[in-house]
Amino acid sequence: DITKKHYKTDHWEELRSKEQELCLYLSHTIRELAMVSGVSVPVGPAVDTVLNTVAHLYNLLSSVVKYFIMRSSKDNPVFKLVKLESVFFVTSTIMAPRLNDLISLVTENKITDDEENPTKKKKVDNPQSVQNKILRESKLIPKVTLARDLYEKSVIKLSTKTKTKLKVLLECTKNRDFKITADQVKNKTFQPDTSISEGE
Repeated sequence: DITKKHYKTDHWEELRSKEQELCLYLSHTIRELAMVSGVSVPVGPAVDTVLNTVAHLYNLLSSVVKYFIMRSSKDNPVFKLVKLESVFFVTSTIMAPRLNDLISLVTENKITDDEENPTKKKKVDNPQSVQNKILRESKLIPKVTLARDLYEKSVIKLSTKTKTKLKVLLECTKNRDFKITADQVKNKTFQPDTSISEGE
C-alpha cells in the first residue's frame, strides 16, 4: 500500500511538472507571437500568416483551458498550481492589444486601398463580386475573432466552475462585430430587388 501511494504521489507530481512546463512554454510562445504581431510589415502574405498562426494559438489555448476545466474544481483549482493564470495574463495584456492593432491595420489598409483605386472599386459591381471580395480580403479576421471568442468562453467556463475571478483577466475584444458586419453585407448583396416587381 505504501508503494502504491508513493507511486501515485510521484505520478501526480510528474503530471503537475509537465503541466507547469506547458504553461511556461505557452507564456513564452504568446510573448514571441505578440512581438511578431507588433512588427510593422506591409499587409499581404506575411500578415496573413501571422493572423493564421494567432488563430491556431487561440484554438490551442482553448483546448488547454478545456483540459483544466476537467482537472479543476472549486475545492481543487489545479490550474492555479501550474500558473495557468500567467498564460491568461500575457494573452490579455500583451497578445490581445497587439492583435487588435494588427486587425485595425489590415482593415484600414483595405479601406485606403479601395479609396486610392477607384477604378478597381468600380469593377466590383454585381452582388456576387462584392461578396467574393469581402470574403477573400477579410476571411482571416473572422477566423481569428471566432478563435478568440471560443477561448474566452472556455476561460469564463473555468472561472464559473472554480468560482475564481478569471474574467478580469480577459481583455474586451474590439472586433467581435466584424463577422456580423460581413454577414450582413453578404446577406444584403443577395437580397432580391423587389422594387421592380412591386412597381409592376
